[in-house]
Amino acid sequence: SSGINAEYGGAGKVTQALMKGLLSSGAVTPSRIYASSRTEVSLQKLKVFGVNTCLDNLWTVKNSNITVLAVKPISFPKILSEIAPAVGPNNVIVSVAAGVTIDSIQNRLPHHAKVVRAMLNTAVQIRDGAICYSTGKNIADADQELVHRFFSSVGLTLEGEEKHL
Repeated sequence: SSGINAEYGGAGKVTQALMKGLLSSGAVTPSRIYASSRTEVSLQKLKVFGVNTCLDNLWTVKNSNITVLAVKPISFPKILSEIAPAVGPNNVIVSVAAGVTIDSIQNRLPHHAKVVRAMLNTAVQIRDGAICYSTGKNIADADQELVHRFFSSVGLTLEGEEKHL
């Protein structure tokens, strides 16, 4: 669909900042955001936004066309192995973790996985952020437009080479 259904893995500051910005921009409604985390305590931080929450990463990926992985780099192997069975050809996986390369994500997901790596600042919560992203090998023009629209709703968005992130 042309609409954005967003999933967030992780409930930390980056997730909360991005969620605040997206919701205030009107780009996404709370009913179209699915958030997962490891614990109910973490999910409580996100429930205040009125979004769909659960402890099941697979369920959230299945309901989303953009999945934002906002977890610590050490958690990536575990979360990628959890979501891999649910990653379909229409899912775009966006990592906002420092130091986790597109290739390292791509290698842990199905061969068709569409991967984007992005760096952003917490000013996205007031829609005054700066976002730079780089795309993996399977990203088509329509996917890139979706990612650009997603991030443009919260700040200045530029595509660049991964080595500059």
